[in-house]
Amino acid sequence: MLPLRPARDDDSAAILALHADVFAEYDGCVMVESEYPELARPATSFAAMGGRFWVVEDEQGLAATVAVTPEHEPGVYELRKLYVARRARRCGLGAHLVAEVERHVRAEGGTQVHLFSDTRFLDAHRLYARLGYARLDGTRDLFDASHTVEYPFAKRLG
Repeated sequence: MLPLRPARDDDSAAILALHADVFAEYDGCVMVESEYPELARPATSFAAMGGRFWVVEDEQGLAATVAVTPEHEPGVYELRKLYVARRARRCGLGAHLVAEVERHVRAEGGTQVHLFSDTRFLDAHRLYARLGYARLDGTRDLFDASHTVEYPFAKRLG
């Protein structure tokens, strides 16, 4: 498995490029940098939220990202920014990153992980289901340039 490291603020351009590449795989999904101000300084932004942001690099550059932040409810954390480059998929990297988030949440005394996933990201939904995440009722609309509608998912950690 490729090594995981904390994101740095100077990873911003590579993170934005990876996310834009993933978005481009889906009709109507576009990366508009101004809609993601936290990615201009990812390490600083996520630290300010009490969270963490990690990246994975391979010989071709940034291969994946994942982040976690605490929610307002004690013990509940949100898994965020799970994106894996097409070249790095289907080898267990996404599951590895989710497991890293869950390890972090447990170490922080957390008991639940929530996440939101674009309704178009069907492969991600299958991954979350395989890893024990339940899709919850309802959706949320981000009112962004991509017209994003997201499903909520949750997992109680044992």
